[in-house]
Amino acid sequence: MWGRHATFRANILTATTLVSLAHMVAHGFVQRRALFMRAEADGSAQAVPNDEVNGDEEVTPLARHTDQRPSQLADTPEHNTSWLSKLAFSWAGTLLTIGARRQLEVSDMYNLAEVDAAVPNWRRYLRHRRAGRSLFITVARTFAFEISMQAVLAAITTLLNYAAPFFLQRIIRVIEGNGSSEDAAAGGLRNAYVCAIAMLVCTICDSTLESQTLWIGRKIGIRLKGLMVAELSVKTLRRRGKGGWDDDDDDDDVEDDAKDGEKSDGHSAQAAADGKIMNLLTADFQRVSEFASYLHQMHMLPLQLAIGVWYIYTLLGASALVGLSICVVYLPLSKLLFERLTKIENKLNAISDERVTEITELLQGIKAIKLFGWESRFTEKIDERRERQLGQQWRLMYEWAKISIASTLLPMLVLVLSFATYTMVFGHTLTAEVAFTSVSVFQILRTALEYLPGHVTWGISAYVSLNRIGSYLNQPEVQSLESRVLSGNESSATLNSDGGKAPFALQGIDVQFPEGGLSVIAGPTGSGKSSLLAGLIGEMTLTRGRVLLPTGDARQLGEQEAQYGDVVGLAGKGLAIRNIAYVAQEAWLRNATIRENILFGERYDQQRYEEVLRACALKADLRILRAGDQTEIGERGVTLSGGQKQRVALARAVYSSRRILLIDDCLSAVDTHTAKHILMECLLGQTPLMQGRTRVLVTHHVKMCLPFAQFMVMLREGVVVMKGAPQELQQLGVFSEALADIECVSVEEDVDSKPESSESDLNNAKGTQGVTEDEHNIQRLQKIAEQRGLDPHGDLSALEGTLVEDEERESGYVKFSVWLEYLSACGDYSFWIGMLVFTVVEQLAVVMQYYWVRVWVSSFGGSDDNLAAGMSLSMTGMGSSFHAATTAPSFGIATAPQPAAAAAAAAAAGGTAQHSTAYWLGMYLLIGIAATAWDVCKIVFMFRGSVRASRSLHARLLRSVVRATPRFFDSTPLGRIINRFSRDMQTIDEMAMDLISWCISDLVAIVSVVVVITATAPEFMVVAGVVTVAYVLVAHYYLTSSRELKRIESNSMSPLLSLFGELILGVSTIRAFGTTHYYVKEALDRITAHNRPFNMVWACNRWLSIRIEAIGAVVSFSCTLLILTNIHRVDAALAGFVMSYALTFSWRMLWLVRNYSTNELNMNAVERMTQYLGVEQEAPLHVSAAATPPPSWPATGAVRIENLVIEYSPGVPVLHELSLEVAHGEKIGVVGRTGAGKSTLSLALLRFIEAAHGRVLLDGRDISKVGLEDLRRRVTIIPQDPVLFNGSIRFNLDPLGESSDELMWDALRRAHLVRERESQTASAAVSIADAALEPGVERMAGVFTSLDAEIREGGQNLSLGQRQLVALARALVRRSRLIVMDEATASVDFDTDDRIQRTIRGPEFANSTLFCIAHRLRTVIDYDRILVLDKGKVAEFDTPHALLQRSDGIFRSMCEGSGEYTICMDLLM
Repeated sequence: MWGRHATFRANILTATTLVSLAHMVAHGFVQRRALFMRAEADGSAQAVPNDEVNGDEEVTPLARHTDQRPSQLADTPEHNTSWLSKLAFSWAGTLLTIGARRQLEVSDMYNLAEVDAAVPNWRRYLRHRRAGRSLFITVARTFAFEISMQAVLAAITTLLNYAAPFFLQRIIRVIEGNGSSEDAAAGGLRNAYVCAIAMLVCTICDSTLESQTLWIGRKIGIRLKGLMVAELSVKTLRRRGKGGWDDDDDDDDVEDDAKDGEKSDGHSAQAAADGKIMNLLTADFQRVSEFASYLHQMHMLPLQLAIGVWYIYTLLGASALVGLSICVVYLPLSKLLFERLTKIENKLNAISDERVTEITELLQGIKAIKLFGWESRFTEKIDERRERQLGQQWRLMYEWAKISIASTLLPMLVLVLSFATYTMVFGHTLTAEVAFTSVSVFQILRTALEYLPGHVTWGISAYVSLNRIGSYLNQPEVQSLESRVLSGNESSATLNSDGGKAPFALQGIDVQFPEGGLSVIAGPTGSGKSSLLAGLIGEMTLTRGRVLLPTGDARQLGEQEAQYGDVVGLAGKGLAIRNIAYVAQEAWLRNATIRENILFGERYDQQRYEEVLRACALKADLRILRAGDQTEIGERGVTLSGGQKQRVALARAVYSSRRILLIDDCLSAVDTHTAKHILMECLLGQTPLMQGRTRVLVTHHVKMCLPFAQFMVMLREGVVVMKGAPQELQQLGVFSEALADIECVSVEEDVDSKPESSESDLNNAKGTQGVTEDEHNIQRLQKIAEQRGLDPHGDLSALEGTLVEDEERESGYVKFSVWLEYLSACGDYSFWIGMLVFTVVEQLAVVMQYYWVRVWVSSFGGSDDNLAAGMSLSMTGMGSSFHAATTAPSFGIATAPQPAAAAAAAAAAGGTAQHSTAYWLGMYLLIGIAATAWDVCKIVFMFRGSVRASRSLHARLLRSVVRATPRFFDSTPLGRIINRFSRDMQTIDEMAMDLISWCISDLVAIVSVVVVITATAPEFMVVAGVVTVAYVLVAHYYLTSSRELKRIESNSMSPLLSLFGELILGVSTIRAFGTTHYYVKEALDRITAHNRPFNMVWACNRWLSIRIEAIGAVVSFSCTLLILTNIHRVDAALAGFVMSYALTFSWRMLWLVRNYSTNELNMNAVERMTQYLGVEQEAPLHVSAAATPPPSWPATGAVRIENLVIEYSPGVPVLHELSLEVAHGEKIGVVGRTGAGKSTLSLALLRFIEAAHGRVLLDGRDISKVGLEDLRRRVTIIPQDPVLFNGSIRFNLDPLGESSDELMWDALRRAHLVRERESQTASAAVSIADAALEPGVERMAGVFTSLDAEIREGGQNLSLGQRQLVALARALVRRSRLIVMDEATASVDFDTDDRIQRTIRGPEFANSTLFCIAHRLRTVIDYDRILVLDKGKVAEFDTPHALLQRSDGIFRSMCEGSGEYTICMDLLM
């Protein structure tokens, strides 16, 4: 039967070879001419020059100073080299040569080719995007040409997979017929040489075409990531609100978890968007990109099945069809299993999102979490989420094990049924040729069936990830500017917020602010002041009326800046806001220098810049900072005080060329002295800086600003209660009445008072008069140079220190300690001995199957020569199938059979007793079932170690990061840390153990092959030795460079994540300034910077693959030639063994090198995690039991500070020898100029900054001897920047769950988040039901109706004032003996402030010592004592009355300078 089809098969393979060679030439032409970017009739798809696509000669104002400009990099040689170099990837060899000589750097990378750049592929994507079309379909249509090329190459490669066994069998037949006539023998020998050459050519063609197929897939992944980053950045800049992202699938998952009895937090269904966007950019991107790279397997495996079915039909005839009928049962079963698998994938992704979101939230609020001593609670919460994720991974593994069992047993059952029909029904004799050829083909079918589910699962994961990205891209967007500006002609407007179940609304707004003047917006806390500004810039939805704003065509704006033209055009923007600068109530700053924050993309003008610094009272602050205006402020402005951050944000708006300034309460974060300076010199300055500019100011300092305002708006609960010119309103007699609720003193006092100039105090720091920042920076660097003994007039740029250093990158081999870190995390030595035993026994179990077939065939007296021929085909077939299979990762490892020992056993086997066919088939099936069961046991055993390592490394990393010192968070961008918890953790979860297992299997197989071949043909040791040396040299040459490329690629992802983190937090400011194109362009630049090393990682991988497979092909060819030249001394059996195992040895060595190299790359994830396992840690959370204070500590709030010295940098003290003593229950007001050390003192009381010298005693105990958590949980701080967490108000007040509902309601009422209309006793507690129904209780608009009311991420559904009140309520719940308030009431109106001060002076705090840092001097004027700090020293410390009596005292001068001296005296009286 074989002979009938031999000629036909030979013709097919010859034609395939010719087609392959033609395709190689065509592929080189395609790559050179870049036909992937085919032009269309309108020219819209025309690929533009590289500098236009990438903006090579231009970088955005957001580019980091360490970024490598594209123009400084060499262009990729890929498309400017010969087609042979393209096919062999020789063009990548230049980089490998550089890497062999020295460590590779970012500057060694090649620019991406224009066809791989983000903008051209984004353009292609947009041409195919349609409303209602899924993202999957859109992407498929975008890359249809590349996918088609993959399919064609995959088809040819699949056919070539059968070439080696086919030609090898023909060679063995020649050897077998060597004893015939001389002419026939000579002709046969010529045919054998032709077959040997054909086998070599087909093997090389197979390797080359498969490499090109994989390379096209990598190109798809690179292009897809570029366009997806473009889409995600545009969407994030348009997405509505900051609070979350609902996903129907996630909701279903939470419901399913509830059904399964799993723990689910109430707020987990709506996780914060920044955590999800990080997951999209890491885990989801990686899944989609990897699947795109191996998409050709989805073409190859079905075709492999089809060819295998045809092949088996030619061997067994109708018997094969009977056996294949079992597949009818397998199809619905596989459908059910894959549906369950998809459901678990969705759950797993949802839980992973929640975990990353919670980690992101923890890192963003790490300062508050540390100050409150909540590290343990939050890490426990994340650990619980991690356990749920690992639980879902177990469920995923079990489902995969079921699929593996079904797909493994199916071909075995097909084989048994086919053989039974062939022998028992049709009565044929099972010969060696039919048996082993059938086994070989069924092995190919088995491998295809085993790995097809893996690739389908992989495809499902990628499809789910694409759907998640699509779900994000389909989220509601902010209202378009066209609909807000051009809609409706109503006389008033109504605006609604976009979040929450009861959105806040501004109703009946009819306001027109005068051009060129100062307008003031006032009202009580929660009245809608900030919302009015948000409505102007588009952060609220206009439901009626319209908004009048200066606008312009975004495309025309893009044309003014050529490098942004493509970005603006592709983003599809119509109208854009023009001439508006916005200062948010919570200052948003970039992770850059102070100067870069102020310029914000504007050109540097020294005169204007200096004037802005003076007007915003920043000159003195810059002199305090070590690097002046070149100081890096870190993420979220962590190195600056609240007042400094607010003034830098104000300076950004003032420096800009915008004519309209929208300023949200910039005066609350600074002391009164500085506030007056900003008002007089900045907001009212008559210099050209502010001339003709419209200023709209939200403020609680109404009386300070009213005398100079041209217009005023008063809001209450979202409604305008008063508007107009202040003078006109005063004449109407409604002025004082409307202001009564927001300030408690008469208007005349402040309106008539004339503020004193404070310019000399604020800006003329000693020794800096007339010195510009540029001059100061030069003087500063020259001084540093002199101190270091360097030339002060040389190049000083290297002396400029940075807060955020470049990400750490190891060099050379992955250290053994890194390997040991992961291996020991999986288990001790017994685990790895177990893995080795499982692998060895697994090999033996499969060998038994082949041995059993050999014994069965021998029982019929089969020919040894036929046995050898069949065995050859079986072996080479397995090599090809394994080669195709190992590209797909999976949870279950279905190891390819190892027939080495079986062949030896079969060769030595003798005759045996006759048994029935049922006996032979039954035993064969039994052995197969046992082998499958053993495989499943190995999977479970291996996965247990993988989960153990994942759990251990995640927990250790989390605790190491959470316990790190504040300096670590100041100097480490959030994106870097998140990258470890998302992308690196995913690699460890999903890939690390699989590849280690493959390496062990490869090693065991190679040892067994060498042993068997050496025992049969000792001469092979010479060939094996030479080949091994060649493999080692090539692998070493490759690994030296690929290791560094992978490290560069891993590090290059963090800047993109940091950019998105920055973008999410500042999206309102970015939109208001109209600088969204900066961020889109910068996102494209950073994904390009990531794709450059990624591109080279896989180019070098293909370089390796082609060379190693070529060595293997030469080994097989050499062995064949050796046998043919000694044909008279070698029999067919020996020839079959030698050639078969030569092939086996080659591809096993290939995959050992590949898997080891991939393992090294994966260990880069462990290496990056270990970098953070050794960061500097804070003091222990708990000390020994003997040193732990009793639960009643502190019994009193008595504080004694002795010679306290605090340093942020060694040798630069911020607090100098501070000494003071405070009695229990005293109320201490802490005042001083900006930068005097007030906040530093508050942090020192909680050891957030450790003392360099001296000590602090609390209730007689040295706090440095107390565990940090014990201290911080018993001392309460109300920070200047209140931090709230995603969850309920109950969780935010008491995350530890230690307080009753009644206590929390009472705290909310006393914090005036629940206000009383009628008098109630101070001690009355309000229950949940009473709070909802009590007619005497009035809640503030938009606040809480239940303790389970939702707090969105960062408290974004509350105003800043309301957030500060929640922080106050948190302090009331804790009832600590020592309370520190750091500007806790700065953002509330004066009326609410007065109520809060009455609460503080009441019985709630009577038994507590209070340190209150305040800028509003009237709030602390009746405290027991006032501590005045000046330059880190105690300047004054006495009662308020005594300090006001000092004519030359600092406190008195501050009161007089603020215009509140009379008010303070009256309050004292």
